[in-house]
Amino acid sequence: MKLNPTRVAATLVLVGPVSPALFHPEWFKNNGLIKGREADSAEIQMVNSNISLFKNDWLNVDVRPERIQLRTEQEPFFPVLRDLALGCLNCLPRVPFRQLGMNWEYAIQFPDRQSYDDFGHTLAPKAPWLDVVKNPGMLGVAMQTDRADGYDGTRNYSVRPDLSGEVDFQAIISHNDHYSFDSKEVKSPDLAIECLAEYWESSRADFDRVASHLLEVSRAQGK
Repeated sequence: MKLNPTRVAATLVLVGPVSPALFHPEWFKNNGLIKGREADSAEIQMVNSNISLFKNDWLNVDVRPERIQLRTEQEPFFPVLRDLALGCLNCLPRVPFRQLGMNWEYAIQFPDRQSYDDFGHTLAPKAPWLDVVKNPGMLGVAMQTDRADGYDGTRNYSVRPDLSGEVDFQAIISHNDHYSFDSKEVKSPDLAIECLAEYWESSRADFDRVASHLLEVSRAQGK
């Protein structure tokens, strides 16, 4: 089934000992990681020793001690986000990043109540609940799978209804592609760079494949 998400997001998470105060828009600009106008127009919420929060027209930056999070909700910037993260890693050659997360999120709009309910029933059948509770409904399901690429970590998938009230019959499908380097003697960002450079595109392709499969199974069972 072809994916036609109404909203998308990509989030990169790097876990390692970092100082949030370093990650000011000027640092990104001075290192050639974002354009000067992007840094100058950035909306800075807070930058201090405990947290760095700022955003521009395509990027959200959230840095805490031990974690860098970079996010965009604009699909054309997905490869730019990867390049930005690689640039950050190359600017921090002595930081031992221990974990990497490539995270994807799609909002899928269903055409009607029936197809929306069919999707929920496929992932979380109501039958086991009907004799003991009144009108059960799925608030979310999560599945964890092993990696098949030789790295430590897991692949985590989740589905939940969009409860924002902004639109009807919409579900959020998410994927956390988690790499762990804790079992290795990490002294630099090299492993994070290697995984990010090699697997970014295939990570999203795998998510597309899983999301499409779930939607297709739901469609077939709803016939």
